[in-house]
Amino acid sequence: ARRRAVARPLVPAHMVEQLAQELLGFKGEATAELVASSVRRHLGQATPDRAVLFGLLNKLGRAGRAQELVLLLQCLQQRGVRGACSDAALTCVGVTACGKGGDWRRALVVLGTMLANQVEMDNAVYTAAVSACGKGCVWEQSLVLLGDMARSCMTIDTPTYNAAISACEKGIQWARGLQLLSEMTASHVEMDTITCSAAISACEKGEQWAEAMFLFAEMAATSVEVGSITYSAAVAACGKGGQWARALSLLGEMASAFVERTTVTFSAAVNACGKGGQWPLALDLLGEMANGHVDVNEITYGAAISACEHGQCWQHCLALYGEYRLNFPAPSAMELASVVNSCREASVWVVACTLLDRELRRWLEGDRFDDRPTSDESVRTALQQEGLNVLLQWGGVLALLKPGDVSTNMLEEQVRRSLRSSGGPDVTQVSRLDFVTSGVLVLALGHPRLSASANFVQAQFAARLVVKTYHCLCIGKCIGDLGSTVLRSAPLDITGDGTSCRTSVSQFGREAFTWLRVKACYRLDQSPGMLDDNIFIFLEVRPITGRTHQIRVHLASLGKPLVSDSFYGTQELEAERQWCPRLFLHCSRATLRSADGRVCCAEAALSSDLVAALRTLKKIESEEMLDFDGVGNISRRISKHWQQQEQIAETHLPRVLRQVADGAGFGSEPRRARGGVSASMCLWLQSAIGMGAT
Repeated sequence: ARRRAVARPLVPAHMVEQLAQELLGFKGEATAELVASSVRRHLGQATPDRAVLFGLLNKLGRAGRAQELVLLLQCLQQRGVRGACSDAALTCVGVTACGKGGDWRRALVVLGTMLANQVEMDNAVYTAAVSACGKGCVWEQSLVLLGDMARSCMTIDTPTYNAAISACEKGIQWARGLQLLSEMTASHVEMDTITCSAAISACEKGEQWAEAMFLFAEMAATSVEVGSITYSAAVAACGKGGQWARALSLLGEMASAFVERTTVTFSAAVNACGKGGQWPLALDLLGEMANGHVDVNEITYGAAISACEHGQCWQHCLALYGEYRLNFPAPSAMELASVVNSCREASVWVVACTLLDRELRRWLEGDRFDDRPTSDESVRTALQQEGLNVLLQWGGVLALLKPGDVSTNMLEEQVRRSLRSSGGPDVTQVSRLDFVTSGVLVLALGHPRLSASANFVQAQFAARLVVKTYHCLCIGKCIGDLGSTVLRSAPLDITGDGTSCRTSVSQFGREAFTWLRVKACYRLDQSPGMLDDNIFIFLEVRPITGRTHQIRVHLASLGKPLVSDSFYGTQELEAERQWCPRLFLHCSRATLRSADGRVCCAEAALSSDLVAALRTLKKIESEEMLDFDGVGNISRRISKHWQQQEQIAETHLPRVLRQVADGAGFGSEPRRARGGVSASMCLWLQSAIGMGAT
């Protein structure tokens, strides 16, 4: 009788849809009164259907409307909507929706608010929250939630552990993932295929291929089913460890064990062969996929093109790219950049430039992209209201001044949030600066999958077409006369555990080149002596490649570490920080092209804290310069080489540009930029002659 007394009629779906549109259309901060009024107006005393209600919560979560979602949950709880579902089920849907919307913070807001309202939660809600944190790459928060469950004496089952291990995988915390695996064994929680696959993937991302193979062997010895997902994770781990032969062996085991070899597995094997320098085997795997009727997706083509790029086979890169375009008419910028970079390294300039310009024209003329016209002033105003310093904004290129105490990800998120609230475009991270590095940070307006201009900006960075100039202060004797240049070439290997990474010079690393020019020399004013530790070199630096910590490691390997570098610096870090509180590295200029052919050059002067650090030093005049060390002797020879290259540039560059403009195979290509030459051709020819070319 009591149930019959509170029974309410179901609400039609279209009325719930109207409620959703009204909640999504709120301007400013929503209040409990506004949400309750909307619910009364559209629902009355009726009860929404379970599926319809879940759909409403999903819409709010995916749209990032956590405030409206929380208030709606509270309103439904007060109305006693239990005919449709329980309060815990509503909260679980809300948390999951926020997680799918990519906002783990809002997911935790929903969870915390419902806990404050004394809603009894089950492990499904916590599992959804752990999963949301994992998708947001905040593995620490996932483990905090796991601890909360243990303290609340809640059952931590296999799905919850799986979500936590997956969070560790995304955070590259392989050691934490293995620790959770041990906890499962100690607690007698049953492991499944997802558990082991996530743990193996965590080891793979942490470049611990031996641990991954040990887990794989243990899994094969137990009753846990070893399927395609697990094999794919193990093959990927072998690829990260450079064990291409072991990866191919696992692929053969799959055929013998009648385990389906999927596109993901083959893609991982192709990638392993590419990293191992075995590009012919990578092409053989593509043929094997065709014979076995296994679909070749964009990731597979990208791995094969990258393998040929590392093998310096630009003809194969072009052939694969042509095949890629036939199957996928809208390839991403990364694959195009691999082909262009391969042609650049082979000095096939005209082919590279023609390809880049034609792809840009296809992007602009095709129907894949939808570049909404954006007012430069509206974007600049929205960002300045957030306290951001906009250096340049034009045709999909956005350059900001990054302080030395803000991470690139934090700044990008702030820009995205600001533009989203003002109805502006999305933003894509195409470059990054270290946390302690200040200066010009370039972002792309729009999403690469939706914006041609953003795609073009991303392609330029990946193909090394963007010229970035840094200024830094390093320790040690001068490496040459004022104005002399050095080209530092040393392969770099990067290792890390997810929270931090470290780069070192290694013969097994990837090639890296850094161009240096001596701008000035200084010494500590209070130091009467001329000890090496009291001499500082002010350098202009241009990284030709873009490896992690490249400038810092290359200079440290020359015995010239940067001032106040806590990773690669000297033992006198505390003494250095007394007059230079942070790393002396500043990105002062970035030059690239917008989609309409305009040269975009963003500049940022040295930050005030670095200027203050320089003022504490005394400049050494040219006649006081010390004897050069070994690097200086090399630099004088290289300096003479660059001066010769600059003379070549001044003499021949105008003539070469005219020849190309008159007919270097461009045919009916649209003519942009100076002298009728395409935008990328101007940039390429200047890069071809050398970093010293004007």
